[in-house]
Amino acid sequence: MKSRPRGPESAVRLAPHTFALLCALIAATGAGISTGVFLIVTTERGASYAESFRLLSMLHRELTWRAAIIYASSLVVIVLGVSLLSLLYSHRVAGPLHKLGLVARTVASGNLLEQAKLRRRDAVHPLADSMNELIRTCRMRVAHLEMMNTTLQKILENPKSPSSPRETGRTIEGLKKTTDIMKNILEHVKL
Repeated sequence: MKSRPRGPESAVRLAPHTFALLCALIAATGAGISTGVFLIVTTERGASYAESFRLLSMLHRELTWRAAIIYASSLVVIVLGVSLLSLLYSHRVAGPLHKLGLVARTVASGNLLEQAKLRRRDAVHPLADSMNELIRTCRMRVAHLEMMNTTLQKILENPKSPSSPRETGRTIEGLKKTTDIMKNILEHVKL
């Protein structure tokens, strides 16, 4: 008697009718188990249908109420968060911009001693630094022009009658130098 091979290759050598019988047996077993589970689950155990429906309705109301509370509290948290962020943004941008506007009006009125002072954390702090640099540059140019103006006034107030053409040439040379320096300062200013 020949021994039959066991293992995966033995399923291939089964006769087709045996294979079909095994498949039918597996399908019937699965159908039987499914039917049994269905009958066990659908069989009424204790509470009536009306009682089950009432419990489901109560559960639905409870879940709806809790969901509404969660959504409402989430909405409050989001609104508060957005309000807080808006306040912080306003504090770091709008307030400093207002201060810079005040400094600009003061400087425009002629006060070159004013400086923009902002906190380092403010978002527009680089703009304040640039404005301070502008004010400093204007202050230096105006001071230099005032010095040159004073020099010219001294020359004009003390007109010495030149004793020689050489002194007249030096005076004219000094005036030319002063006016050249003033032109050089004003060269950077566009009107």
